[in-house]
Amino acid sequence: MRPSHLFTALTLSVLLAACQTGRTPDVLTVDGTTNLAATLPAGDWAFAGTAAQYSHLQIVPGNGQAQVTATVPGDYLLRDGERTLTYRAAGPVTGALNLTEVNLNPEADASGWVELYNGTGQPLNLSDYALRAPSRDRDAQTGGGQTVTFALPSQVLAPGEYVLVTGRLDPNAANGPQAVFIASGDRVPYWQRSATVELLRAGQVTDSLQFGSGLAASGSGLRVQVAEVDPQLISSVARTPRQGLAGASADGWSQTVLPSPGAPNNAPAPATSAQGLGALAAGDTDNDGIPDSYETSTSGAYNGLYVYNLGARQNQRDIFVELDWMNSSSAFIQPQRSGLDKMVAAFSRAGYALHLDVGPAFSSTFSLANYNMGGGNQVGYSACIGLGFSTSSCSGVLSYKYGSTGSVKNFAINRLNLFRYAVIGNSQQTNGSNGSSGVAEIAGNDFVVTMGGWSYSNLTQVGNQQGSTIMHEFGHNLNLRHGGFENTHRKPNYYSIMNYSYQLAGLDDTADRVWERAKQWKQSCADLTYNDPCTTSFKMDYSYGQGGRIDEGAVNENSGINRGTAWIDWNNSGAVNTSVRVDVNGDGTVSTGSYYLADYNDWANIRPTFGYVNPNDSSTDRNGALPRLDVASNDTQPSVPETDHAE
Repeated sequence: MRPSHLFTALTLSVLLAACQTGRTPDVLTVDGTTNLAATLPAGDWAFAGTAAQYSHLQIVPGNGQAQVTATVPGDYLLRDGERTLTYRAAGPVTGALNLTEVNLNPEADASGWVELYNGTGQPLNLSDYALRAPSRDRDAQTGGGQTVTFALPSQVLAPGEYVLVTGRLDPNAANGPQAVFIASGDRVPYWQRSATVELLRAGQVTDSLQFGSGLAASGSGLRVQVAEVDPQLISSVARTPRQGLAGASADGWSQTVLPSPGAPNNAPAPATSAQGLGALAAGDTDNDGIPDSYETSTSGAYNGLYVYNLGARQNQRDIFVELDWMNSSSAFIQPQRSGLDKMVAAFSRAGYALHLDVGPAFSSTFSLANYNMGGGNQVGYSACIGLGFSTSSCSGVLSYKYGSTGSVKNFAINRLNLFRYAVIGNSQQTNGSNGSSGVAEIAGNDFVVTMGGWSYSNLTQVGNQQGSTIMHEFGHNLNLRHGGFENTHRKPNYYSIMNYSYQLAGLDDTADRVWERAKQWKQSCADLTYNDPCTTSFKMDYSYGQGGRIDEGAVNENSGINRGTAWIDWNNSGAVNTSVRVDVNGDGTVSTGSYYLADYNDWANIRPTFGYVNPNDSSTDRNGALPRLDVASNDTQPSVPETDHAE
C-alpha cells in the first residue's frame, strides 16, 4: 500500500568545512526511511543525483521547508545554489525477512509468486530460507494444491531491498539480482484465491500468510479475506514493511488490483475495485493502465516509481519502453536518434505519449527529451538473441532483462508492470548471420531487433530502418499483426509499417509511385523514387484504417490500393481493367467472396497495457477482451509467426 507522507525521525548534520583559500559551501546530510517523508532544511532544493535515481525521489515544496521521499535505499544528492545535501534513505528495519506480497489467480500456464523484503538491517543469503506453498506440475499444468517446500537459491539480498520469487517455468531461467526462479523437480508454486504460503528458516516458520475468499479471521490472526476480482484484472495481497511489523500475522495485509512485485506496494483496492473492472477503469480515465491518482507532481509512487518524473500525466495516454543495446560497433545495433524521433512523433500524432528510455545513448544525465530515464544501458554482446531465456545456442532477451552488466541491473524490477523491454542485438541465427530483423511477443511486453550485420548506404538509412523496425516489433507488443488484425501478409491496402511491404521501405503517398512498394515490394534506396530510406522524408506510421477493401476476385485497377491513389497494373496486361482476378498480395491464393483483403485501424486498436494470450487458443488476442498479463507470474508470451522476410 502507499504510505502517507508522514514525518519520520531524521538526523540533520551540518558539516562546515574550511580551507586555506576560504570557506567552502555547506554540505548537509539528512537521514530518512524509504517511503516516509522527511523534512528538508529551508531552501530551494533540487535533485542532482544520478539518472537512475530520478524516478525514485520526490521533493514536494512546503512553506519554507520541502518534504523529500525516496522509494529505494541509497544516497540522493540535492542542491540549493552552492549548498549540497545528501539525503540518505534506508529501508525500515523489521527485524526479519518478510513476506510482503503474494499474487492471486495465476493463469493455468503461469506460477504463483511472492515478494520478500529484507528488514534485518544486514545483508542475508536467501539460501538460508525456503518457501512452502501449493504447487502444480510445470509441464502438464495439473496437480494444483500439493504442498511443496521450495529451496531458495544462494543469493545475497541487501538490507532494505525486495526480491521477486516466482516459478521456474522455463528450465533455462537464470536467477538475477532482483528475481529468482524456483522449482522442486517438475513442480512450481501455484495457487488460486485460497492458499497458505509459509517462509521457513531451518525448517521453522518465520513468516506466513493464509488467504481465501470468504475466509474469516482466525484466533491466531493469520487469515486474510480476499474478494473475487474481474477476470480481466490481476490481483495480489500486500503489506508495507515497517518497524515493528509482525511476522506470521495478518498485520497490515490488504488486497490490491495493482500488484507491484519487487517494489514498494501500491494503494490497496477500494471495496468496489475488487468487484470488477469498472471501478479501476474509472480511476484511469486515459486508459493507459496508470491510475490518474499517480500522475500528478505530488502523487505517491506507482510500483516504487514517481511516474510524473518520467513524464506521465493525467488525461494523457502514456506508454513506456526501455531499449537496451549490445556492445557493438555496428550502426544497426547502436540506437539511432533520428529513427526514435520519428517513432515518438508518430505516436504523438495519434494521441499517445511514448516514453523511450535508452539511458546514456544521447545524454549522460536524466533527460526526457534525450530519452534518458536512467534505465536503458549497453549490455554484453552475443552473436545470437531470441525471445525467452538464454539457451546453449542463443542468448535470450529475458536473461538480459533479469540479469546485470557488471554492477548495473539491466532492467529495474520495479518497472516490470510499466515498461516494455527490448534489446537491439545482432541476429537470431545461431551462427550470427543475417536474417529476420526482429521478433516480438503478441500483446506482451518483450521484443528484440536483430539487424547487426545489415548493410547500408548512409546513417540516415540506418536510423530510418532501425526506427521503423523497432516500431514494427513494438506494434506486435501492442497487439498488432502483419495484417493488422490477422497474419495475412502484404495486403497493399493495409498502409502500415506492420505490413512487410512498408516496414523497411516506409510509406509513400506519391500517387504515381505507390506501386513500387505495394506491388513490386521494393525497399532499397536505389529502387524507390520518393521518400526512400536514405532520405529524411522517410515516413513510418501505423494505419488509420482509411483504405477500402480489395476483392482479389474482382480487382478494379483504377483504384490502386484503394486509398485514392493512381491505378496499378496488377495483372501486368498493360491496360486498365475494372474487374480482374489477381493475387495482389502474392500469397498464392485469390481472396474473394466472404473473405477479402482489408485495411485495419491500428491506432484505434492498440493495447497500451500488457495482455495475456492463451498459448492454447490463438484467437484470444483478437477478441478485444484480453486479460491483463501478470508479468511476474509468467513473463513469456506467444510470439508472432514470422516468414522468411528480411524483418
